[in-house]
Amino acid sequence: MSDEAVPMTSHGGCLCGKVRYTVCGEPKKRFICHCINCKRFSGSAFLDIAFFQPEQFTLESGKEYLKDYIDEETRSGNPLKCSFCSECGSSLTLSKDNDEMVLVNCGTFDGKIAWGITGEVFDDMRRAYLVPFRTGSE
Repeated sequence: MSDEAVPMTSHGGCLCGKVRYTVCGEPKKRFICHCINCKRFSGSAFLDIAFFQPEQFTLESGKEYLKDYIDEETRSGNPLKCSFCSECGSSLTLSKDNDEMVLVNCGTFDGKIAWGITGEVFDDMRRAYLVPFRTGSE
């Protein structure tokens, strides 16, 4: 028996269940983004997003249902590939052209996640009725 810790595995997917994924281990960071594009991608007042190395993310099923949109009008100036389920429309992941990280929409994880929020970005665009998020665990 090894003394190495077994990496935590988390599962998630889209609303209709056709797209399923697994992530292994903790994300490098977890941000709340308030930019208009992330609000539109999430369909909410902000996007809760976790950053994983590509080798931590495994698409388990539904590749044929994934649809990509390249967002070239980002506030950061970096184009993002926005991936969503073509069947139900759930927003799942974001990635840059260089694929150095897979950004997973935390709203698509099954159940509660243990990773705390690292910080907020574009908080100058935060909705007036929202207070700053606390960093740390849920």
